Amino acid sequence: MSSTDAQNADDPEARTVIDSPSARHVSGIGSGRAVAQGDRATWARGHRACVDDLVRRRDWRGLRSYVAENWIAIWFSYPLGELPHVLEDVPHRALLDSTGGAALLVLALQREAAGMTAMRKLPPLVRAAANAVGNRSVGSVRTSFRRFRPLLAVLGKLQRENSRVQASNYPILLLQAGLSAVYAGEFRTADLWLAQAGQFASPDQAPFHRRDVAATRALLNAAFGRPAVAEAQLGLARQEPRTDSWVEQGVDAVIEVTSVALQMQRHDWTPPEDLLALPWWNLQPHWPAAVWVVSVGLLARGENERLDRLLSQLELSGLESPEQSGLFDSIFPTVRTLLSAAEGRTASPEIRDRLASHDDPLARLAQSADAVVRNRRDEALALASPSERAIDDTLTLGVKESIQASALVEAKRMGEAIDLLDETLARREAARALAPLFVPRNVAETIAAEPRLAHHADRVIAIGAREPVVDLTARERELFRLLLGDKNLRQIAAELGRTENTLKTHRRHLYRKLGVSSRDELRSRALRGSELWSGDGE
Repeated sequence: MSSTDAQNADDPEARTVIDSPSARHVSGIGSGRAVAQGDRATWARGHRACVDDLVRRRDWRGLRSYVAENWIAIWFSYPLGELPHVLEDVPHRALLDSTGGAALLVLALQREAAGMTAMRKLPPLVRAAANAVGNRSVGSVRTSFRRFRPLLAVLGKLQRENSRVQASNYPILLLQAGLSAVYAGEFRTADLWLAQAGQFASPDQAPFHRRDVAATRALLNAAFGRPAVAEAQLGLARQEPRTDSWVEQGVDAVIEVTSVALQMQRHDWTPPEDLLALPWWNLQPHWPAAVWVVSVGLLARGENERLDRLLSQLELSGLESPEQSGLFDSIFPTVRTLLSAAEGRTASPEIRDRLASHDDPLARLAQSADAVVRNRRDEALALASPSERAIDDTLTLGVKESIQASALVEAKRMGEAIDLLDETLARREAARALAPLFVPRNVAETIAAEPRLAHHADRVIAIGAREPVVDLTARERELFRLLLGDKNLRQIAAELGRTENTLKTHRRHLYRKLGVSSRDELRSRALRGSELWSGDGE
């Protein structure tokens, strides 16, 4: 007897669901539609009550019929991790002779032998869908995206031909495919698939689905695309009734972070004292979008040290894993690179190497910023070209022109630079590109100083070299002196009687102040200014 079944035995409301005509009908020929059409607040509870009752009575024929028709609803009704316990006393052969039953076993027991046996029983299209979802669940989002493309082409054809059996799951698969596309960096395709998922969503099969799709589109557009679409989709998500499915906790988190994203872009959000209080761990698989939104907001406010601390905390939190790919793997090096660029530092070689293996729009934007810092203008221009994979060009709109304007400013052709910036910033305003634009530092200074452009000053983030800060503390000077030698950080920590982690923090602050990112660059800086490490004072 499952824990849910035990609760139902003493729950009059759950007993009402079990004893309803629809539930009694299930034990005969199988139909859960009346449960699905009931009160949304008890939608999942109703499905759990029916399944638990059938398992308790060992009515395998009734369970087979019910699961065959309602397997998706059943999967989204049980809290994660509970369904395997419910099914542990069920003879698997009772479920394997239907596509729905085999699919439910694959979802619930995917890492066990029974799940692998069930996978072999699935029709080719359903097996392909299960593999695509499984690829994303272990972090292989590019593989997942590539598998979904041909699958959706076939299912789309079946949908147009009104093939009921295959097309009934089409909206759910569109949502799953859209998630894979988002984190493969294919933003335009993701938004198209998600829009279709909302269009075909069936409230009978998964009443939470429209709310989930609308929230996902809202976050996607707030983070990477069109704020106007984000506002509209956020409104839809808030209007949709909430069910009691486990999915809803994640949808709530997405709605909260999307609201934060739009408020940050409108400059009417004050970050909480503890940024870890945001629902990061309820956002799977949306946490990369949340990291991007909050990071850019903090950069726009000039809270670089706070962003550095947040990134360090999140990197240690277990949100990412070594097996992940796509934005799951690129988002932290992307933001680290932009943070370095905003402080006039080049990205470390390690981060630059990680970014080189990615080609999503955000990684290209960060690589372009790093090229600006390294005075490689041609490389920066090539990387800043609009991406066909973005929802639209608001991610890169104005980046290329700002680099061109930087060259004009250096050439003392201020009139041409100001005209170019005026036209570019007006286009961004018309496109409602509310996210900050990363521009070379001399362009940011020009925008702030020019009356025609000054009202755009809070919409840009300066990147590139600046005058180095040299007011080092005594501890930083001591560490500076030791880093010029041949000892590694562990040996230095032992000599100073401090922990290695403490020295890493001091080193990070030291590097930031001096505008360097490695010990070699530190040594070069020392040759240019020995006063940095030989002075006195705190």
